[in-house]
Amino acid sequence: MKYMQLKIMFTAVISFLSLAAMAQDGFLITGRLKAATEGQKVVLTFEENEEFVSDTCEISQGLFQLKGQVQEPLSAKLTLLPLMDDGQPMNLAKYLAIDEQTFFLENVLYAVNGETMKTSNIQGAEIQTEYLGLKAQLADINTARQPLFQQLAAIEKENNTEQQEVIFKALRVLGDQENEIEKQYLKAHPDSYISLAIVNSRGGQISDSQAFEPYFNGLSTRMQQTQVGKNLAAKLEIARKTAIGKPAINVIQKNSKGKAISLASLRGKYVLLDFWASWCGPCRAESPFLKKAYAAYKAKGFEIYAVSLDSKKDAWLKAIKDDELPWIHVSDLKGLHNEAAVAYSVKGIPQNYLIDPQGNIVAIDLRGEGLEEKLASIFGK
Repeated sequence: MKYMQLKIMFTAVISFLSLAAMAQDGFLITGRLKAATEGQKVVLTFEENEEFVSDTCEISQGLFQLKGQVQEPLSAKLTLLPLMDDGQPMNLAKYLAIDEQTFFLENVLYAVNGETMKTSNIQGAEIQTEYLGLKAQLADINTARQPLFQQLAAIEKENNTEQQEVIFKALRVLGDQENEIEKQYLKAHPDSYISLAIVNSRGGQISDSQAFEPYFNGLSTRMQQTQVGKNLAAKLEIARKTAIGKPAINVIQKNSKGKAISLASLRGKYVLLDFWASWCGPCRAESPFLKKAYAAYKAKGFEIYAVSLDSKKDAWLKAIKDDELPWIHVSDLKGLHNEAAVAYSVKGIPQNYLIDPQGNIVAIDLRGEGLEEKLASIFGK
């Protein structure tokens, strides 16, 4: 009996040491999800060196395992995919139903346990514990967001801009609260990879260099010298060239019929250079506001030049048709590597620039009623 117990204990120790040795060269994620179905796929995604990396495995007897290696600690996401895709395009309701969780990935062992991915407990090393502490500080804000997102999803197809704007204002208040917590975290932990991830997650603000620069400058020299930090510094340098008051960089891309259309050809008008994609729920939630502004000011000299970050032409054209978007649409179908998006250092979408008749940038990132308010100040109501 004692021999068997010793043998079992010895086997367990050897197994643990083998896993630990494996983790020294990379990460190993093992998980059990009680609500998962046999054959469901778990996807790990993260961004490294400006490239999106993903790996997939299947649930077997409620368990899954993923392994790999990262150069630096970084923010990553685990997603449990549904067995069957309904084939419908991405919208806000579908986006909210995704079973996923963000965590902090480095080359250590991870244990994932829970009913679903979204509610699971992800345990790793010290940096993951720190990240869970930050998530706990943000928990009330994220909880308050959920009913607002559900309300938005419920009215997504109604084009009720007044009701949407009320919800967006409430979301902006919560966003400001989140920003303040993260700013305080960055101030207290300038040498943390979590702080680096916070700054990196504000990539959409790189386009507004004046807003983004204080976040980047809040990082320690060590964090600024990481690969992510160097990439952010390079993007910030580009963003300084596309700041308010700077001449807009010209864009020449093809429309749905293959005709090349130049942004510069629209000189003499106020033009909204809008970066979006069919798969971007927040982008499509902005469409009713764009349509309202376009209808009100097109005759007065306003145009929209929409650059899609889609890679699939059919999805791009379907979104234009479904949402009834009547303005200029172009794309090089290179997805996130769209040449115009790279030129403007677009890190997140939706993102836009308002360009005056002389070709200079006069506003950045106009959301909700903000666009119409800006146009009203220019053209008069």
